[in-house]
Amino acid sequence: MVVEAKAGARVLPRYARILGVSQGRAQREASEAARACLVAMRFRFPGALYLVELVIRLGEIGAVDLAGSVSQIAKMIGEILGEPPPDVVKLQRSLRALEGRTCLIKNESRLRWRLCLAGISDPGSERHRALLKETPIPFRIGTAAAPCPEGPDDASAEALALRQRLEENVSKLCEAEAERDGARAAQADLERQLRAARADVERLSGEVEGLRGERDGAEAAGQDQRAALEVVRDELAQRVREQEATLGVTRDQLAARDGELAAERERRRLAEETRAREVAALEDAMKAQAAAAAAERRQLEEAVLDREVALEDSGRQIAALRAEVERIEAAANARVQAAESAAAEEAKKIAGLKASLKDERERRRATESQLRRLEGQARRQRERGDGDRPRS
Repeated sequence: MVVEAKAGARVLPRYARILGVSQGRAQREASEAARACLVAMRFRFPGALYLVELVIRLGEIGAVDLAGSVSQIAKMIGEILGEPPPDVVKLQRSLRALEGRTCLIKNESRLRWRLCLAGISDPGSERHRALLKETPIPFRIGTAAAPCPEGPDDASAEALALRQRLEENVSKLCEAEAERDGARAAQADLERQLRAARADVERLSGEVEGLRGERDGAEAAGQDQRAALEVVRDELAQRVREQEATLGVTRDQLAARDGELAAERERRRLAEETRAREVAALEDAMKAQAAAAAAERRQLEEAVLDREVALEDSGRQIAALRAEVERIEAAANARVQAAESAAAEEAKKIAGLKASLKDERERRRATESQLRRLEGQARRQRERGDGDRPRS
């Protein structure tokens, strides 16, 4: 029972510190001193006021060290305070403003920060003493001594001092035990890491041996593949030479075919020009004949008009000259009929010429389509020859 009581007396302050339970006057004074140091930071570091206010609120709730990136620390602060995470940009600026100027901020790497909160209100913590050490003492003028009211006697004061020293010694003892337990845990962790490292070394040695065997096999397979590739390369070179020879013959054939097509095209062009000249001459002749017929018709009409005028002027000679007029009109009608029949024959000739011209144009279109088809076939043969040619 005595051993259990001693063990309980030794363990109770330790767990009370972890759970945040007050340990008496020293604990209260340490908490007030930590709050005073944080309040003083408002005036020491105005650029980091955003973070100082967050730290004071975290201390009122209770928090341990927060480590990670700026966004991770902001997320943890939001979870502890029960509100949305703080502004990451402002938090990063405050961290950079306090870096190297207080024991509360540590920059562990380029992207990892640590907000040191554990132990700043513990009177026996090194971090608490460092916080008190870095905080300047405010300037204050002392006042006149006032009469002290009746207080406890010397025995009570001495008992209070002894109790305070006892609490400090118990706190130091608990810290020493906690450090010893942490050292033992760290030693066990290191031994476990050492065993894991040895197992990793053995595993890596086996993997290295396996990789060496795979490398030797890969080198042998690579040599076989190189020999096979040399054979394939020689075959491809022979095929390329054969295809180049075939392409040369095809190219010569296409060149000869192009020459024949050009000569045929030139001949057809000359024939079309000749037909065009003949059609133009026929059209000119038809226009001349039409003009002559029109002139003759006009002359006949003028003659008829003259006759009518003469008949009107010589009304007295109408009866005597009626036979002559009928004869003249018959002759004129015959001439007109002859002219109309000639015009009809000319129209038939023009229609025949137009039909022959249309047939000739259709034959020319068929020839042009055949030429375009031949040109397309020649172009596809050239493209096929260029596609079969190996690329360099």
